Amino acid sequence: MSNKPRVFISHSAKEPEARTLCGALNSCLSDADFEVLWDKNLQTSEAWRAAIDEWIWRCDAAVLVLSRAATDSRYVAYEAALLLQRWKHMSGQFVLVPIWCSGVTGQVLNEKMGALQLSEIQTTLKLPDWPQNAANDPAVFGEICQSAVKALGTLKTRLHARHNVEELLINELYFGAPTEEALRAIADKYKVADMPSGAKKDIATVLAQHMLEFDSSLGVQRFEVLAAGIDVMMTVLSESSIRVPRIVNLVSPFCWVSPNGAGWIASLSFLPAGQHRVVAWRRSWMLSEKMYLYRAFCTRSTLKLKIASASDRAGGGEDRILDHIRSVLAAEVCQDQLADETALAVKVKELTRKGVPVFLLLPAHAVDKDIVSKVCRKWPEVCIFLFGEELDEAQVRNEFPGVDLVDPPLASQEETAAKTGWSECLGAAGVPFDDRVSGAAFK
Repeated sequence: MSNKPRVFISHSAKEPEARTLCGALNSCLSDADFEVLWDKNLQTSEAWRAAIDEWIWRCDAAVLVLSRAATDSRYVAYEAALLLQRWKHMSGQFVLVPIWCSGVTGQVLNEKMGALQLSEIQTTLKLPDWPQNAANDPAVFGEICQSAVKALGTLKTRLHARHNVEELLINELYFGAPTEEALRAIADKYKVADMPSGAKKDIATVLAQHMLEFDSSLGVQRFEVLAAGIDVMMTVLSESSIRVPRIVNLVSPFCWVSPNGAGWIASLSFLPAGQHRVVAWRRSWMLSEKMYLYRAFCTRSTLKLKIASASDRAGGGEDRILDHIRSVLAAEVCQDQLADETALAVKVKELTRKGVPVFLLLPAHAVDKDIVSKVCRKWPEVCIFLFGEELDEAQVRNEFPGVDLVDPPLASQEETAAKTGWSECLGAAGVPFDDRVSGAAFK
């Protein structure tokens, strides 16, 4: 499953100019780190109509290439109708970008595709005439392709690294609901728009996407929306005592952690080895870092994320603290807390090459700048969280030179609201209070 925002291109291939434009869009969007879904990428063995139907419900955005041939195509009209349904019912969360090509005007759209009302979608992406050599030279479409990329730019921060958790959530809903009616009961509770009968997988997909993008502000409101459907899920899903807590924990980071914050955390793992991959923040809830990490990397799979939490129980001098840090990293990375520094360094480098980030959580009051610097030198690919309830930005700058970011700038009441909302949702899902307090439920 790709972590890139997915963009579907709807078009008719009858005009060579339109084919060239789609190829240019594919290249430009791919270079901008989008996953492009269009029929040129289908394998010859795939059932193309079924694949395109799935793309329509799974994409995060779509580009409608409205050429004259497209306005006459029943296939494009079908795709546009479904995409328009998503655009209308997802409150601005789904991005639909029409490109009016040569010969296409508002009047033409009303005459050819009037029932869809495509002309009502505001767009500045228009080609009154095909550029010279448009049938053969993708470069002539550079400007309009860049405009399309810009129009889709909001997806980058909103959907960064979201799709792994989306897939997990779809599976929980799809396989957990014994019937389509059961799934519809959940969708109704969350006010998801009605969909055609016989579309169980589509309902699960749209419901999962909706649950990760609740149409409300981050914080307590989203937890309240999530809580509203828990009673129905507990009633209609199979193995609900196991499945519903998993659903709560998949959705919870999206109720509290901003896309910008998650993207910023994820970007730490892409810094060159040797740079200080260290952040610091004030927090009072022990699951804060995990919430940010799960939101950033969107997976419960230990193959895609390593989190080592070093307690402050080591005490003693620098050597003892460093050995404690080595042991907790080794236990997480090597599955052997006795692995030495060299073996650990080799394994961390190996994971990094495979794209598996390693995060180390350190209590700021238990370490100093020398210890942090030595950890960075010993294992330069590791990303470090420094945390403390009393931590402030001035303190970080004084005690840990070079580590000058305190993020997120949480007020205690915001963190308390998140903790309370998460705990109440797990309580509604039947998770014992002790497990909620200890964090055992969030694994």
